[in-house]
Amino acid sequence: MAVMVGEIEGSNTFTLTSVIVEGESFTTTVEGEAEGFGYVHGTHKFVPTLPDRSAGTITAHFDLVTNEGDFVSGHTMGIYSRSNNIINIKTMDLLPDGTQALVTGTIDLVKREFSWDLRFITD
Repeated sequence: MAVMVGEIEGSNTFTLTSVIVEGESFTTTVEGEAEGFGYVHGTHKFVPTLPDRSAGTITAHFDLVTNEGDFVSGHTMGIYSRSNNIINIKTMDLLPDGTQALVTGTIDLVKREFSWDLRFITD
């Protein structure tokens, strides 16, 4: 079975609203308007898998208030790499209706921004 990743369906920059360090792991909170979708609030948990903490795994939860006023929640898992203030991420998102998406992005800890692209996945 081939997995197809489509064209970019969404692209934006959210505000990084918090970073909390918890031992070896850390958690970020982001929020912003996802053009064409609605307002998003999300939390990423980063767990390093390398001794220098330069890469690891991500789990996340996102809540969306759609442009129609509905509430949608989504879950994410993926990987990250980090160099100084820049965190590059690649995640697979699962929405409640079964829709799957690939999200690639960059978190800039100094600028306090999360820039991302979203592509839907099809079989």
